[in-house]
Amino acid sequence: MSLYHRCAIAGLGLIGGSLGMAVRQNGLAEEVVGLARCARTIERALDMGAVDRGTLDPIEAVKGADILVLAAPVMASIDLGRIMIPHMKSGSLITDVCSTKSMLINELKKIKPEGVSFIGGHPMAGAEKAGIAYASPDLFINARYLLTPVDDHDDHTSCLTTLVKGVGALPEIVGLAEHDTLVAMVSHLPHAVAQCLVNTVADMQLEELTRLAAGGFKDITRVAGSDSKMWNDIYVSNKMEVLKALALFRKQLDYLSDMISSSDEKSLLEFLENAKEYRNGLS
Repeated sequence: MSLYHRCAIAGLGLIGGSLGMAVRQNGLAEEVVGLARCARTIERALDMGAVDRGTLDPIEAVKGADILVLAAPVMASIDLGRIMIPHMKSGSLITDVCSTKSMLINELKKIKPEGVSFIGGHPMAGAEKAGIAYASPDLFINARYLLTPVDDHDDHTSCLTTLVKGVGALPEIVGLAEHDTLVAMVSHLPHAVAQCLVNTVADMQLEELTRLAAGGFKDITRVAGSDSKMWNDIYVSNKMEVLKALALFRKQLDYLSDMISSSDEKSLLEFLENAKEYRNGLS
């Protein structure tokens, strides 16, 4: 039996498209309606089995929906939410798949109708390639899926948790502020480091570096190839937490620089061993 009669997904990129495919393949909604910016994306989504039908009209997309999933970059999701949420029926649920929560939820709470609930969602899954062409129903399998309930509605939380499990993910409830702090450290900071590393090498403008940048360099900087607009929105919407993470990382860089400068091999070896031990302990 389906959890929802009609699921509306606003944004048919990698995450939204993959979610639509997984929801449909696992029978979690009787109908999946997709909102996209262009007809070609809708055609691709239909061909891939990501939606039952699609539309370019935000209001048409949310009509009669039991659940709305905001699946565009965070700033675009805020804009879409402002258009779509006032047209949601009583008893329905809003969720999202954005990488930051505080700004999104604080903005959309202002226009949320009485009787409509909000539970933030963030699948810790993705790829450096964006767009419906890279969507897969298996994207969420064994991925952590963070849920941040805003309203005290156990029924909605239970249903959304079941949907998350149904697409193969591992649901985990976290607080709103806690979410943005945690993801700033384990997701946003690594992307920032990769982007800075790539730009450091690029600024050297040496053909030899481009030719030699293989293996480890490509592995550690893979995420720098991610969607630029999405990451711009992430840094803007989670500014304070990202700045805190960068400050902590800067301290580590300064510490490493000092040890190398002073030839403090004892401290340097301990630093390297601590990093190795922690990394090897990650599941």
